[in-house]
Amino acid sequence: MQTARGVLIFPRVVRGGFFVGGSGGLGVFLAWDDDRGDYSPVAYYSLGAVSLGLQFGGEVAEVVMVAKTQRAVDSLFASAFRLGGDASVAAGPVGAGRRATVTADFISYARSQGAFMGMSLEGSMLRIRDDFNESYYGERLRPVQIIEARKVDVPGADALRQDLLGFRRDGGRATPAPAAPADEPVPAAPAPLQEPAPIEPGSGGLTIEELQVERL
Repeated sequence: MQTARGVLIFPRVVRGGFFVGGSGGLGVFLAWDDDRGDYSPVAYYSLGAVSLGLQFGGEVAEVVMVAKTQRAVDSLFASAFRLGGDASVAAGPVGAGRRATVTADFISYARSQGAFMGMSLEGSMLRIRDDFNESYYGERLRPVQIIEARKVDVPGADALRQDLLGFRRDGGRATPAPAAPADEPVPAAPAPLQEPAPIEPGSGGLTIEELQVERL
């Protein structure tokens, strides 16, 4: 995170299938700007993959992909690309090997059932979600206009950007939120979030393009 060129965050990726399997999720990308010394506003992307074989059941995971090279960032300005083709991807090192040198453009991690682990996303498709970007910013913009030109910005992602900046500055430790002054009441904790509805094709995760089987 201290040397990342950008970060892709997918809070909820659903994987599952019955012989024909698939995975899908909606997430955001933020790029690091050396000149400004901060992370860019967010641009929306979907992650999807289709697999064939003997498989049953399902799984929900949180996925983080760290863009380690400028090539990785540049590849995200294309409308769609396949990981392992236009840009290389590798499962992130964990445990004793967490400091190992990884030469891939992206390294990926997933947290499922409470533990982070390296995750292979070779062959998965990343697509720009123009519909979500337009809904969020109120105008139709490409990621290069959001990330490079900084044509728009809204405060909704400020907390996320500050968290990522804390990881970068503090050697991998997020900066804690400042304590409330002694003469001010501590705000009540927010109500727990409701479990979101399952991701359906076209609703932000898998789209019809991901569901096309290329080869049997």
